[in-house]
Amino acid sequence: MSDAPTAIRRWIAGDLRALRMTRGLKRRQVADHLGKSEAAIGHFETGFSLASAAELDKLLDFYGVPERKEFFRELRRAAKSGRDWWLYLGDVVPDWFNLYLGVERAAQRIESYDALWVPGLLQTEDYGRALIKEINPGIDADRLDRQMELRAGRQSILERSTPQVSVHTVIDESALRRRVGGPSVLARQLDHLLALRDHPHITVQVLPATHGGHPGADGTCTLLTFPPELEHDPGLVYIETAVRGIYVEDHDELQIYRERLERLRTIAADPAHSTELIANARKELTAA
Repeated sequence: MSDAPTAIRRWIAGDLRALRMTRGLKRRQVADHLGKSEAAIGHFETGFSLASAAELDKLLDFYGVPERKEFFRELRRAAKSGRDWWLYLGDVVPDWFNLYLGVERAAQRIESYDALWVPGLLQTEDYGRALIKEINPGIDADRLDRQMELRAGRQSILERSTPQVSVHTVIDESALRRRVGGPSVLARQLDHLLALRDHPHITVQVLPATHGGHPGADGTCTLLTFPPELEHDPGLVYIETAVRGIYVEDHDELQIYRERLERLRTIAADPAHSTELIANARKELTAA
């Protein structure tokens, strides 16, 4: 379970909304039962505000799931007492990225396709530092250091034993040859990817450059799947643009992305062949 209040509030809100809809109730009916305004119920279901413990108990009774009271009490306590781990780095975190940082830390499975470069969770420090500088050439040293601290905080989930997170990424072969930071930096990054083949919970596949059109042609995306105890959470797709993050949570739209990622995994090289493609890209750097 996440220790990030941002993520926990989202889960509570989503579960309350799903439970109400499963019972076929309107917000007005719930508001009348609780003695609150319809707007207040809306705030509970969007995470704008947090229901009290007594209000949660009453809602769960009304929704016919009293057995979930203790679970919701634990969620609420965590939301009230926890602290988003990245708050001290808030000056380098855009508002729209807060939710992603919370839910990424609690994901049971992270699946992605990356078209341009190695994904952040798998980047070496010098590769990540070079990439940020090349994208933002005017960035000052202190801000760059803080962005790297943020990236290191995100990567800490890979070594977590409880709960474990599974990472499965497809990387376009062109990203293996894009010389972020120059040949030596890229070489160390490729060495890191090769070392990850021994990690029990990380799978890297490479989409060969020889493949023609494919479902990833419109860009990078990340799909997060959460633990089963969050039974009404369908998951989340995150897409980042130059100016904002886009969150996809609609069931039907999520299914489109699941199928897209599954198709990419099918047409990408298997992990063993992917290791060969990474090794070949590394040899080319040595020969250059």
